[in-house]
Amino acid sequence: MSELGCCIDAVLTDMGPTRPQFDRYCSLLEQLVLRALVLPPKLVAIASRRLSSLNTETVALVGYPFGAYPLKAKLLDAEQSIKAGADSLEFVLDVDALADGDYEELEHGLPCLAEIVSGGAIGLIADAEHLPAKAWKAVCRMAFENGISYVACTAGFGEGSTTTPELLASLKESASRGLRLKAWQDTGSLGEVQALRDAGASLVGIPTLSLERLVGAV
Repeated sequence: MSELGCCIDAVLTDMGPTRPQFDRYCSLLEQLVLRALVLPPKLVAIASRRLSSLNTETVALVGYPFGAYPLKAKLLDAEQSIKAGADSLEFVLDVDALADGDYEELEHGLPCLAEIVSGGAIGLIADAEHLPAKAWKAVCRMAFENGISYVACTAGFGEGSTTTPELLASLKESASRGLRLKAWQDTGSLGEVQALRDAGASLVGIPTLSLERLVGAV
């Protein structure tokens, strides 16, 4: 598991898990030794304290689920998350605006994010399945030009939404050379994680609810 664990992020999208639930997730992270826990900004402080003894990053999930928030509000969440102890950020892009050809979030937001994290990692999240090819290429190009660490690909944000190896391979072909991709997938199978790696994913994000299945697969 250690070889794959270093490229797997657990993704907690529940804005209000109970303390027992959160403790259980952290216990599973200790067993699996994953790269990072991605979670809402309001949970960053407690996660940062709990994970401090592990080699597991705390990543703030800003703008989830659809990214359709004012840029100023999202940047404020990002800044507060870093102050609360986040090691890095994942920033959900407004796909509707991008699809309409509005790239303000990329043009003005990315330089601001770089200043906020001050050398830390930044990942962008895009619902790539519903993003026009032209907009996807613009995301990849501007991400690469602004030193973004990776772009995370999703196929929707609903329950069971998953990035297939076929979709990822297609996106990889049109991505800027040298840009890393991360696939969000609702999986409990190490075989599915490996298939995404083979298709070009540098990282794979899986929901915390799937951690139990991953433990069972080890």
